[in-house]
Amino acid sequence: MSSQQVIDAEIARHLPTVSATGTGLDDTGRAIEEMFPRIDPEFVPFGTRVIVQIKRVVARTKSGIYLGEDTKETEAWNQQLGKVIAVGPLAFKRRDNAAPWPEGAWAKEGDYVRFLRHIGDRMVVKDPDGLGPVAVLLLNDSDLLGKYTGDPREVRAYLL
Repeated sequence: MSSQQVIDAEIARHLPTVSATGTGLDDTGRAIEEMFPRIDPEFVPFGTRVIVQIKRVVARTKSGIYLGEDTKETEAWNQQLGKVIAVGPLAFKRRDNAAPWPEGAWAKEGDYVRFLRHIGDRMVVKDPDGLGPVAVLLLNDSDLLGKYTGDPREVRAYLL
């Protein structure tokens, strides 16, 4: 093995890759906790706002092809699945009297949710584990489309 191959292998070992399909674990054994690492957004939502952590982007395809920066950036900004990490004090409550809705809150911290592609305020927060930046999205509670009950590791951004 050449010295360049050794360097390339060492760099590849530290890339935040997640399999595009399949079990949700890539060749390097990364799991859901690395796609949605525990982070501190250093931001507390007011009122009816919700902070959603966006899934990290795949850096390498299942067959081992490294994706270009443009492709990764496109997927990052087109991602429509995330994990609720913070909820404002009035989120999922009636607007006129702050009482809970009769059906209760439709999402809570830790739930995976779907949202529209071009909505909310996106921010990048500190890299918690050296695997790459983590993006978060500030949304109104009413902007959440639904709770995702499947395996979030299998969801990819839909690109037109």
